[in-house]
Amino acid sequence: MNALKLNDKRSMRWPPIMIKIALKLQEVTTNTGYETFRNFIALPSSRRLYDYSHVIEAKEGCQPEVRSTIQKKICDAGSEEHQKYVNVMCDEINIRSGLVVRRSTGELIGYENLTNVEEKWQKLNDALSSKEYQCSLAKKALVFLAKGITSPVHDVIAVYSVRDLTAYQLYTRAWEVIYYLEDADVKVLVMTFDGAATNRKFILMHRSYGGLACDFIHATLNIASGKKRPLFFILDPPHLLKTSRNC
Repeated sequence: MNALKLNDKRSMRWPPIMIKIALKLQEVTTNTGYETFRNFIALPSSRRLYDYSHVIEAKEGCQPEVRSTIQKKICDAGSEEHQKYVNVMCDEINIRSGLVVRRSTGELIGYENLTNVEEKWQKLNDALSSKEYQCSLAKKALVFLAKGITSPVHDVIAVYSVRDLTAYQLYTRAWEVIYYLEDADVKVLVMTFDGAATNRKFILMHRSYGGLACDFIHATLNIASGKKRPLFFILDPPHLLKTSRNC
């Protein structure tokens, strides 16, 4: 009602609950749909919401600011031992392939970001096949999210740009994230992902916890923990239900 009385909405001081509602509405309707709603309802502008949704600027790889936020959430929750345990979920998100410029620095982004070893290996393969090496444009973003098991942690801890994800690439990046969290005393107990072939190959790259012989590896030793603590693998049940439905 206060916003309706103002001719210039830019001077409106929106209460936090309205900002949260607007962010949720923008998330489920896309930016175009949100602007359509603003024709009928007094809501914060997309530019105002951008300042709230981009407080932490996303970078390639692990996010230091997010790790600090996770530590603070655990501390505020009481710092009990069980509240330090998290489930790391990972999935690929399709992105628009093309060149993107970061406005704040002018840096050219949008390319597949390979580690030094992977890039040198690709250059060697291209040299053997008499092709000139070219860095590929990224088609997907590999996202890792930390979800507290008994704590309010629910944060994206790492983002990697990829083109065609391999099990080896997933292996190196997954363990980079696990080591990054364990180093901050955030204990990774579970990894959850869908049943894609790459994810299944990733699981088979590990030794079974306790050396048990089995057809499917459900757990392995969490070598980043420094203790004999297991790391469990879970194929996301909703994805399994979707697969059953689609078949």
